[in-house]
Amino acid sequence: MTMQPTALTVLYYKYQLNSKTNLITVVKALYLSTLIGAFLLLNRKITPTPLSSIDGMNTHKLHRYLGYLLILPVTLWALTGAFFLVKPGYKHAYEQLQITSYPLNATLALSPQPEWQTIAINRSILGSHYRVKIANQWQHINPINNQHSAEPATQSIINLLQDAIKHNPQRYGTVLNYQDGIAFTDTKVKLMFDWSRLSLRQQGADSRFFNAMYDIHYLRWTGNNTFDMWFGYVGLGLLVLMAFTGITMISRSAKKRQ
Repeated sequence: MTMQPTALTVLYYKYQLNSKTNLITVVKALYLSTLIGAFLLLNRKITPTPLSSIDGMNTHKLHRYLGYLLILPVTLWALTGAFFLVKPGYKHAYEQLQITSYPLNATLALSPQPEWQTIAINRSILGSHYRVKIANQWQHINPINNQHSAEPATQSIINLLQDAIKHNPQRYGTVLNYQDGIAFTDTKVKLMFDWSRLSLRQQGADSRFFNAMYDIHYLRWTGNNTFDMWFGYVGLGLLVLMAFTGITMISRSAKKRQ
């Protein structure tokens, strides 16, 4: 069965945002506009109502006003949820990269030290890597004298990274530069490399787009973790209250019919 592309899928392929900041800013502006509109509506139509209990309130009005407040978050939850069901390009956006390993031709004998927790030996295009874990931290060593081995020259690291991404030149292209664990390619993919662990991660425009969609879906709109967490709690609480008022109206309507 062929799945028809959704509007969000088309949006994803058409724009592929370079930064999630722009998308989050648009969402915040839309929500602010919604709140202003809701406030103006409430200011015109609300009359003082006793808040001693839910039974004493106009449930229909409360339900409607909650709808005003939640129309944008609920719409975005639905749209981003639909997007996550399709996930166009997800595989490439979050592809796990690894430094290419080659068979070991030979190894040098090591003199294990008491503080060594783990020993790892592997081979890349730069040659053999002798690594040990000390106090839960990996580091390269020289197998001859057990001394710490520093990160090689920049061009050597670029060659190493290029070898790791050669399987998909259309996405990764050519590594242009490298500094302090960060490299960029001519296709605007960011590579994050840890020399001590020989680990490699990547982030492209599609990755940032997915991250923005996750932030929108989970109401992480401000970048402040504490505020966003409580904003999410309040949003869910209002959604539950809206559902409760809806159930209350259905229940009252059913009783009137009896």
